[in-house]
Amino acid sequence: MRKLAGSLLATFAVAAVGAQTAPPAKRSIEVFLPPGNLPPADSVQVTLGRAKLPVTSVVAPHSTPGIVIIDLAATPVERHACLVLELAQAMPALGDMPVYQTGGTLGEILYPAGMATGLHLSLMGAVSRLEEQCRKPVAPRTPPTIAEALPALDLIRILTARYRGQGPLRIFWLSGDFEFYDWRKYQARNNNPRMRSQATAPPNQFSTFSGVGEFLAESLSLGPATIFPILGGTQRSVDAGRYLAESTGGRFRLTTNKPGEALRAAVEESKALSLATVELPASGAGPTTLRVQVGRDTHADRLLSLRPPRPDPTPALDEIANRVVTYSDELGLGSGCAEGREGVFVKLILPEGASKPDPGPLLVYIQYFLPDRRSLRQRLVLPRPGPLCIQLNEQAPGSRFIVVAHDEQTGWTGAKNGKLNSSKSK
Repeated sequence: MRKLAGSLLATFAVAAVGAQTAPPAKRSIEVFLPPGNLPPADSVQVTLGRAKLPVTSVVAPHSTPGIVIIDLAATPVERHACLVLELAQAMPALGDMPVYQTGGTLGEILYPAGMATGLHLSLMGAVSRLEEQCRKPVAPRTPPTIAEALPALDLIRILTARYRGQGPLRIFWLSGDFEFYDWRKYQARNNNPRMRSQATAPPNQFSTFSGVGEFLAESLSLGPATIFPILGGTQRSVDAGRYLAESTGGRFRLTTNKPGEALRAAVEESKALSLATVELPASGAGPTTLRVQVGRDTHADRLLSLRPPRPDPTPALDEIANRVVTYSDELGLGSGCAEGREGVFVKLILPEGASKPDPGPLLVYIQYFLPDRRSLRQRLVLPRPGPLCIQLNEQAPGSRFIVVAHDEQTGWTGAKNGKLNSSKSK
């Protein structure tokens, strides 16, 4: 009897917990309104298909999270320098907004450094070198393939999940080619001449490859997120970039002859967008089109999915992207760490302001440049407060090395070159 009573109580408890944690019938999201003055809430209408959705509030522009993707995976190598130059000249205006790089590039443009915690950094090269590389001619190329487009799509899925619940995520997507997202070729493949002649198409008829619209809709609906594409140095995929922006609620820009201007303008423009809070069904199908109408003449459509994200394995962030940082050359290398111990030691000397009063660990990466080109690296986590001492690897006296130090609390990164000889480092 006691066992039966206990079983019934357990069943009741499970049922009670299940009732308390039942998923809500509705959820609220914030969406950006088309550019313009702050409208009254009763002038904003939001529809999902034929259903009209409640707009609970309209608020003035305020700070929402933002990230930059520099998509080198879908950009020809010859155009990498121009994209990085656009980013380099806009970096001061980004503040602490994180920048992520997909795809590899030339080491003299972005130098990769893998930290001990799995964080992968890319140190931006000198502007003069970027300008020199950017002036080189570019050969025609074919549109990016599905494999070249996937890293950015995976990165968007990871980041939208990470920023979920923090307000609309602004994604500034800097790429040399958006032709992968050209809906007109999708329509042409489906042999629909009428759609090919139209200037626009519903967001749910998205991309050259079927399935991409659904994949992107699920990711962008998590936060939600809005994409602001910036196309670097080519006119060929302007229509595709513009359609990508219009299908995700953002605005499109083309880089100009003034590097950094387009990315800076996109960031500033996004800060001036008002937001509406909309009630959505908690679940449903997708992808579909959410329309935001302000007054009679102004509207914006965007991809939306009420379907939960698919349970596909999601790669780790460091597997597909590096964090791009500017670095300081004020990092110093000194002595005074040996204290009677054998070996070659170097002391890291940080400039003032490189860390907070209660600093966390310092991440350190050392790359040795050996004559036979063998790979030799060190990755360390140095606790603080305490002496920032490193014992160097003495396998190849006379080799050059670079030390990269990164403070995750402040985002400060320093780099310094040195040379290893038999007795000391310089």
